[in-house]
Amino acid sequence: MTIAESDSDLKAAEEEGLLTRWSRRKHKAKALSEEEEAVNETLAVAAEPDEFEESLPEDSDMPALETLDEDSD
Repeated sequence: MTIAESDSDLKAAEEEGLLTRWSRRKHKAKALSEEEEAVNETLAVAAEPDEFEESLPEDSDMPALETLDEDSD
């Protein structure tokens, strides 16, 4: 927590009641954890192999090195 955040928390504590401040901060923390969970789910889905990856060529599908020349891709 930065100094500016702690100053704003002190001002907020003076202006609102303890339970109101506690509730606001709890809702904020819950929203942040839900956002983090959504990001983690997105990353997990992106990490799963898809059908395209299964059709990638293997070493046995490649031409022999002796058949390649400087014009080969």
